[in-house]
Amino acid sequence: MLESQSEVTRVLQCAPVHFTEWFSESPRVHRVAFEKLKAYLTLTAGWALSPAFRALAHFFLPKKVKSMHAQLAKLLESRRGTHRENTPREIYWALVAGEDSRFFIHRGFDISAILRAVWQLIWFGRLQGGSTIEQQLVRTVTGNYRRTLSRKVTEIALAACVSEVLSKRETLDAYLGIAHFGWRMEGICGTCQVLGYNTCNIRPAEAASLIARLKYPEPRIRTSNWADLLARRTRNILRCICAGSHEPGWLNQYWKENETVLVQRGS
Repeated sequence: MLESQSEVTRVLQCAPVHFTEWFSESPRVHRVAFEKLKAYLTLTAGWALSPAFRALAHFFLPKKVKSMHAQLAKLLESRRGTHRENTPREIYWALVAGEDSRFFIHRGFDISAILRAVWQLIWFGRLQGGSTIEQQLVRTVTGNYRRTLSRKVTEIALAACVSEVLSKRETLDAYLGIAHFGWRMEGICGTCQVLGYNTCNIRPAEAASLIARLKYPEPRIRTSNWADLLARRTRNILRCICAGSHEPGWLNQYWKENETVLVQRGS
């Protein structure tokens, strides 16, 4: 108990000058706590702000919301009964771990990721991705890839409306069905055929390599630089799957407990 009190006292006295040093002393404990804090922020902010974003989208962007809903419904209908059965769970694990670690707790936008991206832009001048899978789905469906603030705000508002049409699992299926993986690689099924992957018996490394192509699409002519970037991204995704909360056991349990919820619209 005394050690805990002295540790807290030392941290309070030294912060923020030696916060990085304290953080590295027991990284697993503090990183887990930090991740839980971000998850809590994402969950509470999502539930609080999602209705407001939906209302704003329906009020200011009624035509875009209606058009997006129609396109998503059409996409879901065209893939119903085929894509879900043919997509192995290893690809779901890799997609969630690599693209949107808090996918199952946010409401279409991740306030923690948005704040992190803003911080990186202001302090370091770097553009960092903070998009959720819903936002990437909206971007792909609408075909709007402009790097403007207005586009980003519109995208967040529309992403908050995705759950009105799709459940979480349907969102994963819809995005995998139209995602761009590289030259002549549209959708997960076509990409697996081009790469020669067996979707019935895909390995975790192959699934991670597929999802890595979302950030680094395969060019028409492969280069060594692209291969290095893809390999690095693949290793990072595998590390997230094995070491994080997105390990197969966790996601299997989630799938088992929420199977009836995930197939309901608006979940």
